[in-house]
Parts: sequence; structure tokens; C-alpha cells
Amino acid sequence: MTGLFIGAAPYNDFISLMEPSDPTWRDNSIPELDLSAVPSGGLEKDMYLPFCDAVNGSGVCPGLQLVCVADTRDKEGCRLRPDLAVVPENAVDVNDFGLMELFAECKTRRDGDAFHESYNNKDIDLDSVEKIEGKSADSRGQLISYAAATMSRQHRIFMFSISICGEFVRFLRWDRAGCIVSELINYLENPELVAEFFWRYSHMNATERGFDITVRRATKRQANLLTDAMNTFIEQSEPRNMEFLRGNTDPTFGTYKVCMDDEERRHRYFIIRQPFWDADSACGRATRRYAAYDMKQKKLVFLKDSWRTEDEDIMSEADIYKHLLNSNVPFLPEVILTGDVMVDGHAQQTFSDQWSKPDSFLEWRLPCDQLRTHIHCRIVQELAYPVASAQSSREAVQVFRDVIESTQVAYQSAEMLHRDISTGNVMINKNGRGVLNDWDHGVRLVLDRVPHSFRTGTWQFISVGLLQEPSKPHDVHDDLESCFWVLLYVSLHYFKNNGREVDFKLDFFNEMVERKIGGDQYRAFGGTMKVGLLVVEQLEPVRWECRPLDDLIHALSDTWRSVYIVPRGEREEMFRGAQDNISLILKMFDTALASEEWPEKDAVPNQYPRKRQRSIDQGVARAKAEHIATTVRKSQALATRTGILAAGAAAAHSVCPTSAPRPSSGLRSGIPSLHALGMHPKAVASNNVPRFGRPQNLLSAGSKKRTVDHAQAEEPNVSISSSKRMKTGDPPLAFGPRPTYTPTALARSPTLSANPDRLPIPAGPSSPLARAHLPPARPLPTDRLPTLPDVRHRYLTRSKTRPNKTHHDENAPKEAPREDVEIQEVKHRYPTRSKSNEKHPRPAPPPKPTKAQAQIHQSGKKNNKSTGGGGHKGAPQQDDEMKQVEHRYPTRSKSKSNEKHPRPQRPPKPLNTQAQVQQNHKSTPSDSKRTQARSKNRRQRR
Repeated sequence: MTGLFIGAAPYNDFISLMEPSDPTWRDNSIPELDLSAVPSGGLEKDMYLPFCDAVNGSGVCPGLQLVCVADTRDKEGCRLRPDLAVVPENAVDVNDFGLMELFAECKTRRDGDAFHESYNNKDIDLDSVEKIEGKSADSRGQLISYAAATMSRQHRIFMFSISICGEFVRFLRWDRAGCIVSELINYLENPELVAEFFWRYSHMNATERGFDITVRRATKRQANLLTDAMNTFIEQSEPRNMEFLRGNTDPTFGTYKVCMDDEERRHRYFIIRQPFWDADSACGRATRRYAAYDMKQKKLVFLKDSWRTEDEDIMSEADIYKHLLNSNVPFLPEVILTGDVMVDGHAQQTFSDQWSKPDSFLEWRLPCDQLRTHIHCRIVQELAYPVASAQSSREAVQVFRDVIESTQVAYQSAEMLHRDISTGNVMINKNGRGVLNDWDHGVRLVLDRVPHSFRTGTWQFISVGLLQEPSKPHDVHDDLESCFWVLLYVSLHYFKNNGREVDFKLDFFNEMVERKIGGDQYRAFGGTMKVGLLVVEQLEPVRWECRPLDDLIHALSDTWRSVYIVPRGEREEMFRGAQDNISLILKMFDTALASEEWPEKDAVPNQYPRKRQRSIDQGVARAKAEHIATTVRKSQALATRTGILAAGAAAAHSVCPTSAPRPSSGLRSGIPSLHALGMHPKAVASNNVPRFGRPQNLLSAGSKKRTVDHAQAEEPNVSISSSKRMKTGDPPLAFGPRPTYTPTALARSPTLSANPDRLPIPAGPSSPLARAHLPPARPLPTDRLPTLPDVRHRYLTRSKTRPNKTHHDENAPKEAPREDVEIQEVKHRYPTRSKSNEKHPRPAPPPKPTKAQAQIHQSGKKNNKSTGGGGHKGAPQQDDEMKQVEHRYPTRSKSKSNEKHPRPQRPPKPLNTQAQVQQNHKSTPSDSKRTQARSKNRRQRR
């Protein structure tokens, strides 16, 4: 949103945009608001409750309440958390972005302000109101994120928000064109201005607050109609991947009723829920796609809600479809209803662009871009499938071939460019053919048309030329290159390849680098990694199991490599003869489609899922797999137990026909007795025992993650999140759990020496062909179940657990005695360091010396050089016998063993008389200090 902020508007000019239509709001005086208790300069969380209590307690916002939502999460999974929010007074779920009237973001200091101050002499040289120093850019990013989240979850024309920075506050007004920012206001000095803002807002109706009145909350009966239609459509569309619709079957999300006018100005109503595609942006077109229930036709349709730009050179989407149909352009969507959203005879449009005109508010407005007027429009079409739901690679290639043909005819006959080919615009109709949807970015080629200075399209699929030069005019070759990037994206995600094994990254789709183009203006660039992918042939190691698809992708890669391998200034020569280039690409597709080596239904789950979605799918898959495995294990064990009891009953009846089999207690409770079957519970749970009759060769070494329905082992490898749903009539597990698809190394086959670049389809156990020839599952043989042997640890003294013991039946034959292996006792080298155990107990430490012994030992260390180290100075030498000192830790001694040269014990200095003792203890103050210092030094040296 760089350049889309207008300000800083004086308070009187900004508050003029909040004029309630109800004149009674002036009858009562505005209550006083005291914000002196709100702290500043400390922690943000210390500001929340005082600010809320001051607003709610003063009564300046009747019917609404200001609450703290910083410690909550949005129930729809959004991780954004604004600090404060204004919600209805009776609201229960305050953490719902769909209920927030407006939000407020708090910063403890003024340097967290996202914008410059009011227009004055020191700010006269600023390029825009947006501040980029310090933490301002991060604060502005937070405001944009919260506005985008709120407007994407609500049906809004515009909305308000508050930014609090220390003891200052700003007010903001957002719409799809830009944002108007007020000046900085000191709420401690002028609390009446904040009170007036809340007072005016609480007295405005829904239209004046920015809500779209053509959208209302649906009733429970209408929500049930949408849910039933969704479930019916998903069941009829199987086995396609209909994940984009599964979120709409959840009735906990908000359900709305949309009103549109047909050509005769009659109302038609459509029921919508959560969009399956959302731009999630505060400004711009903000396109949202819904699967809607048509109340008139009683069926599911496609509804798109967007904001088109008002420009003389740009046609509306309704007019574009009429022009394309008149020009006989094929593979277009079937339009049911289209037009602008009208309220009281006027189309809903933005307002911020009026304040961005060059001659408006020159006395205070800082420089900004000329904003474009956006008009609210909707279109209803027949519901089609996204290209990601293709069942086979051939169907996907056929869809892209149709899209390229539609682009060619539109360029030749209608003189139109699409300019936004992406995964959301390439669709599949009910007949399996392609549909090029969303022509709202389309533009007609005229001689006097001046190209815009900004690019158009979905960033991941924009051509390299437009990414490197944003001012480059859009050409038909840019649309053709976008088709290649969309085909590459779909092929990498939904068809088997070795991309993950060769560590192929998809970063080139999202590469974006911001560069400064002048002043404080920045612009995004990209395309460098895409050029490297083509020129350096980084795509060469990636191979697809489908041979025609692999040949087509690498042939298209070579075609675009020949374009970008030349210098940038010489590429225009390569683009001459557009008709010949389109025909060449169509011929490549026709050659690939003519091949007879296309597999059937080779689509796989997403090979590059998002981290969050992957973790969710794996958690759901693990829980579901454990539940299914437990159910199957119990049922099979119960069936086996029933068979054994039936066999025993038949034998008993043959011996004594009058006797009846006694029912087992385990059978009555539904829990089979594993001991009666000769199995130990731990033995059944061991990996050494094949569970459920599962062939061991079907499990690879790294197949621990299971993301498929175990009850559908005979189906193709589909994830839990795919359209394959569990049915009650599914057969029990036949081949065991199948792992998530892990592409093997696709080495070139030596048998294809004529064309080594082509790869055969490996018929491994994971392919449906190989699974079709596998023998059916057999019942678990109970007479050949192995039992776990007794485990004898090699190091008994180091074992932390007891030896394993298995259950033995009393009537079972006993095993032959094993040889008694003598376990030698290990003598530790350092017994004092050995851990305590039964055979080698830790030796008790020697007794601690008494206080007298310690004093004798310390006095013996005081040597006198004149006496040869025999005692104190002047003490007579004594011929005492040397005593050997036993070390407490002999193995830790740094010196050699003391057996030959023991250290003598030094006796203390003898005292003769009492007078001599008193004389020795007498010392001057200076001598005492000197002695203490010497003793301290000795201790430090030790």
C-alpha cells in the first residue's frame, strides 16, 4: 500500500466524514471522557484495560463496547491479534473478525507512530505521509494486516480504525482505493475529541459505518439449503478433489444472503458462506469467490465479488464477456447474471480517491499517488472445477490447450488480452474441457491506448519480462508464458514427480525484491530465479512419471529458454510473429495429447503442501488411521475367535449332541481373549508379527506417515483431505495401510536406448496396476503365529529394565533348554566411580577426620626453611616416626602411589610453659594485620 495513504488530515476535516443521519445525536451532550489513567511508556498490555474501562465507563459509545482481544484467537484460524476492538454490546465471541466494528492498535511510545506529523515547515520536504524510520514500517504493516483481515471477513464498503501511540491517537478510514489518516492528537490534553469520535460512530447506522446493506445474515433454513446443496454437489463430483468446497459445508461459519438485481431490476437472492478464494487485501480489487446457492434456480452456482477500477480504457467484466461472445471466443464461462452493486440507484464506489486529486487539500495533504476509483460489482456463473481438481494429467493438459486457444482467438478476433492467467482462473467444466475465467483484468488493444505504469496479474505466474520491467507493456506472449508457469505449478503439485527427491525448490514462484525507485517510493521486482530456472536448466533433473507430460513440460521449457538466453534488449526480435509462436505452442500440446501413453487418473495429493496444512492433515490422518486400525483389529480378532468357538462347538456336538457350547465371557463383552488364541498382547502389537494379513513388501522403509483411508486400500492413493470419503459399506482392510506417496528415484531405463530422455512409468507396489494383481487378503493364521523369545541382555549390570518374559501356556510344549552361557563378572577399573548395583556395591568412603586431626594436619603444613620443614620456627626437632597418610581418593591422586615414598605427618610445635604460650599469642596490631594478610595469601596460593 505504498503511496495509498492520504494525510495528515486535520481533525475537523476527518470528523466531517462521520456525520450521522439521525439528528438526535446532537440533542444530548457528549459525556466526558477521562483518559488520565492510561499509562504510557511502559508495557502495551498495561494500556489495554485502562483505556477500555475509561471508554466503557464514560458512556461515550452506547450500544457498543471496547474490549481487549490481544490474548484471543480468531475462531476461523486467523493468527492476527489486534489489541482492542469495538464490538456489539451483547457480543459473545469477541475474538471474531466478523463481528469487529473497528479495531485499535496500541504502542507505548510516540516513535511507534506509522505516519509523519501534521503538515508544517519541518515536514515540507517529505515525499509522503508514510514514515519509514524506526518501528514505523512495522506498525503500519500491522494496521494494514488488521484492516485486510477485517474487510475480508466482512462485507464492507469502508471501515474506521484507531492507532494509539503513547499519549497520542490517530483515526483512519479505509476503503478499496486507499486510506485517509488524521493528524496526531494528544488524548490527555484533548480527550473530548476522542469522546466525539466514539459518540458519532455509535449513532451512525450500518451504511454510515461502512457495511454493505445488500448482504444480510441468512436464516437457519437458508443455511441448511446451502449445506445440502454442497454435499450433493461433492458427492456427484467424486472422485474429483473438491477440497475448495469442503470448508463451506461447515455450518458454524457465518452464512449470508446476497441480493442482486437482474436486467429487469428484480431482486435475486444467493446464499453464500466462506469464500474458497480470497485476495486478503485491504485495498485493490479484493476479489472473493464463492460457491453460492441460487434461491431461484435451486442449484449451486459460482459468485464472484470484486471491485473494478473505473477507467475509460478499461471495460467492465460484463461488457468484456459480451464482446468476447460476439467475437466467437471459445472456452468461456457461462454467465448467468452480472452487474454493479446498486443502492438507491447509485453504484457502490470508493471515496478516498476524491481526496487524492492534485487540486484537493493542498494546505495540509502530503504528496501521494493519484488513487483510482473502484466500483463494486458481482458476477454469477455456472459452477466449474478448479484446475487442481483434474483427475488425470491428460485432462490437465487438455484444459491448458483449450485455454491457450481461447487466448489466441481473443487476441486475433476480439483484440483482447486476459492479463491474469493463474490457477484460480483456469477452470474445468462439467465435460472436462478448459474454461478461461475472470476477464476483469482484460484490456482491449487500441492504437491510441496508453499503457499503465504498473503490472497486472497474479505475482507467482507473471512473465519474466513484466517482473523485471514493471513499465513494460503487456503482450500476448506474457499470457502464453503465464500458461507455462501455471502448468508447471499444477504438475509439480498434483502429478507424480521426483522433485522432492532431487531437492527441487519452488522459491522462484514467490521471489520478490523491493528496490527504491526515487524518494521514499519502492517497487517490487522479480524474475531472476525464473530466468535461472530456464537458462541454467535447473528443471532438467525433475522428471514426471507420466511420459507425455514430462516431454511436454521440458519442450516448453526449452522454448522459453531460447527466449531468455539472449540479452534483454534483443528479446523483441524473438517475440515477432505472435501468431506463429502461438501456433507452435498449440502444436506441442496437440502432439502430446495424441500420445497413447497417458495413464488414467494419475492425480495424487498435493506434493508440496503448506506447512500448516501438512501438519493438520498428518494429525487428522494419524488419528483416523489409529481409529480404523483399532476397529479392524478388534473385528478380525473377534471373527477369528468366533471361528474357533464354532469349530469347538461342532466337535463337542459330534461327541455329545445334547451339549451346547458355553459362551465365552470375552465374546459376551465384545473383547476377544488373546490368551485363548495363543497370542500375547505384546506379541500382537510387535512389528515382527504381520498385522491384518498385510504383505510386508508393500511397506517401504520410510512409510511411517499414513495419510490415506485404511478402509480404501484398493482405491488410488488419495489423502484424507481429498474427495474420497469413508463409506459404511467399504470392505475391511485388505492390503494394510498405504504410505504417503514418496516418489522413487526415476532413473532412465536402459531399455529405452532410442530416446533416453523419456521415462517409463514404474510399476511399483504403489501403482494401481500392481495392486490389482496382488492376491486377496487371507484370514490371520492362528496356528503359525510366532512368539517372542526371551531376551537375555549382554550386560546385565548395565540393564535399566528387567529381562523380558513372555507368556507361556501351561499345555504348550516346552522349549529345549538353552545353553547356560557363563556371564563373567566384570571388575571395574575404578570401583569408586562405579554405579551402585548388587554384585559390585560402591565402597564406603573413609571416615571424615576429626577437628583435632584436621588441626594437626594443617599445622604440619607450615614449614620452616631453616629447620628443613620439620615444624615452626625455633622449634626443636623431634625424631618422631613417620606415619603414612591414607588418601581419601587414591585413584584420583595426581602423584604416584605412596607405597614406597609415603608423605610424613608433620607434628605441631611443642609448647613448654604457659608463659611461653601467652608470649607466642601476643602480637602488635601491625603484626596481626601482617599475619592475616600472609595467611590470606597462602590460602589463595593453595
